[in-house]
Amino acid sequence: MRINDVLGQLVATYTEWSQVLANPRFVRKGRLITWRDYSSAKIIIPSSHADVVKLYEAGQYSFQTTDGSLLQLSYTYAPSKDELTKARLAFYKVDQQSWEIIEPDDSDAINELIVPNNSPELEQPAAHRPISISWLRIDYSPKTTCGVLHNSCHLHLSAFPSARVVVAGVPTPKQFVEFAIALCYPDIYREHRLDKSGGYKEPARMETLNSQPVQLREDPICRYLTHIRIPGVLPLTSSGRARKG
Repeated sequence: MRINDVLGQLVATYTEWSQVLANPRFVRKGRLITWRDYSSAKIIIPSSHADVVKLYEAGQYSFQTTDGSLLQLSYTYAPSKDELTKARLAFYKVDQQSWEIIEPDDSDAINELIVPNNSPELEQPAAHRPISISWLRIDYSPKTTCGVLHNSCHLHLSAFPSARVVVAGVPTPKQFVEFAIALCYPDIYREHRLDKSGGYKEPARMETLNSQPVQLREDPICRYLTHIRIPGVLPLTSSGRARKG
């Protein structure tokens, strides 16, 4: 997948999931696909609703969702060719069902709300105090790999902050947003994608969605350890080498 393909997928993803996604900020800067006002100094790993607010106020996201959650999608390519060298794909879920109701005159808590009062695109949630948030993030950085427990591509989960789940391949924008919505918004995903029996309404559409993967091969670690596999990744043969496509 070339860098121009990444940008095209972001546009297509926003169109596909317009009932969920809002406030797109993705942009290309040279060999980097990121978001407007990107600043590594402002990127934090949020543990509370207030942390998500900080990311929102600093503009550190590619998309916002209609419930105030944030998605960050960043892809870095080599200077002279279409080779992916780094990626960071994150979803920070603001779970309104886990919030406590507060008194309406608690101005400090009300000011923490992620959705501005004048935003016509997003739901205006009641004034609540957040307890915590859930998040997931996929990192790809082959230069910093450290073997089995820190593979070149791995998944971080808020419930297990020290764990790095091996990931075979790197999700494209379409694949990552599809994964996040299926995992975190099952009712919306079911209505949009599935038939009454729970299968895909349009299997051919799913084939197309996965037809332009990031061209990477499975790591040999995947022969021995349970992992997450991205559709389209080149599999290993019995010898441990990638099959030719």
